[in-house]
Amino acid sequence: GEGVSVDRVEASGNIACKLKMLLLIDADRESHLTYARRFMKGQTVATHRVILVSGSVKTTQETLKTRVWFDQRARLVEKLGIKALPCLVRFNADGILLKEVRPWNDAF
Repeated sequence: GEGVSVDRVEASGNIACKLKMLLLIDADRESHLTYARRFMKGQTVATHRVILVSGSVKTTQETLKTRVWFDQRARLVEKLGIKALPCLVRFNADGILLKEVRPWNDAF
């Protein structure tokens, strides 16, 4: 559909093995925060992490009631070639799968 793309990226040896998914969001957008709440429901930061590209880490952590990270200098966005947010990043044996999502109707 429009605004959604899926790309495969070669796996990097620097990524922790137990980390399964990242969700990169703009925390200044309420629809991204709502999607992040759904993403983290029943998950732990050991396997699922929310990464901010924009917005306040402190406010977002309070809103989501979980730890979040910030993409300093957009290094992840650049390295992974992310073009739109929010973006799900899945890690598996074949590599890294990117999926740009529509927060109002896309599932994980």
